[in-house]
Amino acid sequence: MADDHTMSEQGLVKITVEAIASIASIAARQVSGVAGLAPDLGDGVAKFLGRKSSTAGVKVLLDDKEVDLTLNLVLEYGADISEVAGEVQKNVARGVEEMANLVVREVNVNVKGVQSKAAAQGINPDHEQ
Repeated sequence: MADDHTMSEQGLVKITVEAIASIASIAARQVSGVAGLAPDLGDGVAKFLGRKSSTAGVKVLLDDKEVDLTLNLVLEYGADISEVAGEVQKNVARGVEEMANLVVREVNVNVKGVQSKAAAQGINPDHEQ
C-alpha cells in the first residue's frame, strides 16, 4: 500500500493512506443511518497495543492515482440498509475524489452490525433519567 505523491513547484505533496482512510471515515459517518464503523481484527490488535485510530473499519488499496476502499459499517436500527450503503458509497467516493484528487474505482460496504440510536449516541436505554 503506497502513499500518493505529487510534485508541485514548492515541493513534494504526500497523501498517506491514513489520510485517505480518515476522509472515507468522516464521509461515511456523515450519512444518515450510519451509527459508526466497525473495526476489523487488525484494528482490534492496534487498539489493544494502545494505538488509537480514527480510521478503524476502513481499508484503503492505493494504486498510483486510483483507490479501492472497503468500509465496515454499523447502521442504526430501522435504517434501509441498501439505501444507506448506496449513500455511503456516493459520499465516500465524492469526498476522496474532491479532497485527494484520486480516482475512486470502488467503495465496498460491509454491514457488520446494527444498533439502536440510543446505543449509537452512548445512551443507556435502561437508565431512567
